[in-house]
Amino acid sequence: MASRVAPMRPTEHERAEWSRLAADAYRTGRNAFGHRFSAAAARSEMTWSEYDSLMTIYRRWLNWGWPEVEMPDSRSRSSNPRRRRRRLGNPSRSSIHTPKWDRCVKDVRRKAGAANPDAVCTAMLGERGSIKKSHRRNPKRKRRSNPTSNWIITARRSGGAELTFTGDKLTSAPSAEPVKFPTRGLAAKFARHLKRSYSGKLRRYRLAVEAA
Repeated sequence: MASRVAPMRPTEHERAEWSRLAADAYRTGRNAFGHRFSAAAARSEMTWSEYDSLMTIYRRWLNWGWPEVEMPDSRSRSSNPRRRRRRLGNPSRSSIHTPKWDRCVKDVRRKAGAANPDAVCTAMLGERGSIKKSHRRNPKRKRRSNPTSNWIITARRSGGAELTFTGDKLTSAPSAEPVKFPTRGLAAKFARHLKRSYSGKLRRYRLAVEAA
């Protein structure tokens, strides 16, 4: 086992992943992380504390994205202090990988027999042995299909023509192009906003949401 006193020498794969994180940080405007990881990717030696800090940020970015990096432990917050301490004391609860995969990565990294221990262990164990069941994709699960992707707001009163919302007014002109909403819920929410904002003018009308 490598001594914690000796300097840490990151692998080529780790430095390449740090460069990838730095590029994503610059792309999203997080220059502080970009500067830190681009500088770390150019180094061949560092202290163990620096390496541990870099890998902690890298794993959070890889598994959950920037919100977890910028707000650490947000996935483990709880109103119960005892429960929160228990969760923070067991990082594997929030990991997508199995304990068997974690042990494999540690063994491969300790023996230094591969430049990419993550890929080696994933190839050896497969998806069932590497990823927890709750994080695997289920090919049998079917997404709900929405045959209609556009919804419009209409207004109608007794004895009158049907009106459609065109963005600035309600009109019955056949040449007018109505505003199309991507979801029924969004159209209904905006219809309620119109009803509240123009309650005087629309008190005789009944607003409805229909498929375009």
